[in-house]
Amino acid sequence: DEYGLDLGSVTWVVDDEDHIEGRAPANVEHVADGRSLGDLLRAGEIDAALSGNAGTGRADAPRAGWSAPSQSTEDGPYPLFPDHEVLALDWHLRTGIYPLHSVIALRSELVERDPGLPTALYAAFAESKRRQVEADPEWSALPRLGKQARQLGADPIPYGV
Repeated sequence: DEYGLDLGSVTWVVDDEDHIEGRAPANVEHVADGRSLGDLLRAGEIDAALSGNAGTGRADAPRAGWSAPSQSTEDGPYPLFPDHEVLALDWHLRTGIYPLHSVIALRSELVERDPGLPTALYAAFAESKRRQVEADPEWSALPRLGKQARQLGADPIPYGV
């Protein structure tokens, strides 16, 4: 909505394996083995890429595992918006939304068998996050979060239901 792009008209190209069962929508394609989003950008085969800490230059990971070294020696692509960090912070301050990273879902039958499971699982993840932040307050699975967190004040990636 922010820039008038109809997301349904976009062909999404992903370089990660599927984490859930099911069929991806018709407008989702996978990068061919041995290619990366960075390769496709440089070749003009895609117009933009969304990337996190892993970047767009890898040709083998994550299929080879997240710890596998990238085979790309070229610099990654440039941001679509030169002032992207300012725009991201502004958007968060206007909307109160920080980009979603993960969702955990439980099968109903598991919860029926163990009604305390959701609470215990939530507590385990919250404790894990607390320990990580205590050990390294600047750590984040999201790029630049340490710097942005100081600007945002509250925890920008709170856990919740």
